[in-house]
Amino acid sequence: MMMTSARITVLCGCVALLLILTSVSAVRGTLNSINDLMSVDFGQSVPVHSLVLLHWFANTVDIDRNDVIHLTFNPNHDYGSHYYGNRGDLFELSLGSRHYTIGNINESTSVPLPPHVRAQSGHGNRVRVVIRVREAYGVRQVERVYITQHCYPFNYQMSDYDPDQTYEVTTNLLREIREFSMDSHDMRSLRYLRDRFGSSADDLQLERIRNMWGHLASLGLLFHIVGYTGPVQSYCNQAQLASRRNDSWSNIQDCLGFLCRLLFVVVLVVTVLFFLLLAAANKK
Repeated sequence: MMMTSARITVLCGCVALLLILTSVSAVRGTLNSINDLMSVDFGQSVPVHSLVLLHWFANTVDIDRNDVIHLTFNPNHDYGSHYYGNRGDLFELSLGSRHYTIGNINESTSVPLPPHVRAQSGHGNRVRVVIRVREAYGVRQVERVYITQHCYPFNYQMSDYDPDQTYEVTTNLLREIREFSMDSHDMRSLRYLRDRFGSSADDLQLERIRNMWGHLASLGLLFHIVGYTGPVQSYCNQAQLASRRNDSWSNIQDCLGFLCRLLFVVVLVVTVLFFLLLAAANKK
């Protein structure tokens, strides 16, 4: 009897382990490129804030030449992130890995999301990026990335997140989104991105995007490319505020630079005059 019980226990353990190792996710689909993003119903069933959060995430992590994604922050508390127990097994499991959810703007953190990501644009703090992370020797590698949103109304018997509005995001898509970086807001960069991803925007439209989005013009162009035409004012307002802050800081830096150069010239002139006067006094 004891042998039979032990065998049953071992068998159950093996079955459980097999289920973990062979677990597959129940998400809606996989997004592998900007073209795939065009098929997502942003602004309707999928909040456009998913794209904003994903754009920020892609430009925050590091991706090496082997397509390994490295976290640049602590997923236990930075940027409104925390451990997620994968209730309902919506996301693919892997032995030794952990899931984290990112994007809760109401969570207290010393490292907050940037203002344009916190804007939310009326989406009720539902949008999240969920990642599966493997940590070894202090290095955190991201194995899976998903964009998702909380169920509404919440279904506490199934999963915290809506499987019909959950997509896995590949490293290739993250690389493409990284091309729309915060630094790509001049006309030359916008033209390159437009041509690279086949946008129909002309130079006048690009100029309008620059005027509306400021230093986030590349994000505005990404909105245009994926076909989103809904309201973006909350994001633009934050972008313009940030641009004004950046301009103010640049002006301060310019003024400080000018004052430093002026001080250097004054010190140089005073030094030269001092030695000239000293030489004249010695001659007398």
